[in-house]
Amino acid sequence: MAQSFSKYSPGQPPNPYWSSTQFAEELIQACHRVSGVLSREERLLELRSPIYIFGDLHGNLDDLKFFADLIWPLGMQLTAGKFLFLGDYVDRGQYGIEVVAFLVAQKLLIPDKIFLIRGNHETRAVNGWESYYRSGSYLSQCKERFGDETGVNVWEACNKMFDHLPLACIVDDSIFCVHGGIPCPTTEISRGEVDTRLEDIRKIACPIDIQPPEPEPSVIGAETEKQKQNRLAFSLLWADPADTSQEPSLKDSKFGFGESSRGGGTVIFGSQAVNEFLENYRLKYIMRAHEATATGVAVCKSAKVLTVFSTSKDHGCGGDAKCGCVLVDSNKIHAINRESKDLAAQYPEQDEASRQFDCDWASMLGISDRLLCDE
Repeated sequence: MAQSFSKYSPGQPPNPYWSSTQFAEELIQACHRVSGVLSREERLLELRSPIYIFGDLHGNLDDLKFFADLIWPLGMQLTAGKFLFLGDYVDRGQYGIEVVAFLVAQKLLIPDKIFLIRGNHETRAVNGWESYYRSGSYLSQCKERFGDETGVNVWEACNKMFDHLPLACIVDDSIFCVHGGIPCPTTEISRGEVDTRLEDIRKIACPIDIQPPEPEPSVIGAETEKQKQNRLAFSLLWADPADTSQEPSLKDSKFGFGESSRGGGTVIFGSQAVNEFLENYRLKYIMRAHEATATGVAVCKSAKVLTVFSTSKDHGCGGDAKCGCVLVDSNKIHAINRESKDLAAQYPEQDEASRQFDCDWASMLGISDRLLCDE
């Protein structure tokens, strides 16, 4: 299964093996085996650099192959450092099955070098939403590839594996990595109560079938422990940083959080929320995925929040959009993106609060750009 990926060439016809019953059976077995590996990992991983960090892939095999040729041409096992993927492996792009198969195979081969956390598309409610994503739905793709019965079996095996994925990671005791964003506190920290959010993440059950949360009860203590864990996990997968226009509305909000335009119980977090979270846990940065950016890597909240997006397709960012990833090496953060051919594209996209650092924001924060073109 892993060897078939190395033979993939963008623009060439798909490998017939990827549509075979043998591949379907091997993928189901691999998902079952890797679930056991994932179940032994903490829900909040703690890793040391050097480490490459990737955002959404969304079934884009071309960009994944680009990263493979550029970063691990001799294979992941022979490449220095670790690899952390921040979720959203499926949906939208047409090669979600292959992306999952590659990541699962690598996790079985080198479990101490590659780490996978969960994105909002690693839930049944999203990757099974055929009426919305149509041919881009992971469920639709599985059925189209293998037939209805086997396709559903593959889809369910993948989702059972997704239920075991860790939910966040801390790198070098300084960078909080997550798919969506930070969760809202459940205690009145301003009154001297202890911030328990990281400990709460560690306590989330494994496996967990994350569902859209029920409306938050008005009575304190009315939620069951299962409901609390589901709400916390959901927010890690779905939260977004507030944009510049939304910040004023959060000044009077509780904890610096507000309702997101995504709906369904999703939240946005502002500068106050970011600063308090980082200060409470003595962290420096938040690194997340979840939002498309044409430059592959974007910064906001005074360069304390970095968004990494590792697919250049299927998100309405135009034909010049770039896939990006990040290399964390000791106290340095190197932004890597594809086809950076003009100076304007060589800097990660910034919001107004981050733009104040201008060209020297990198040196001030120990972040440096490493721009590599796809010749």
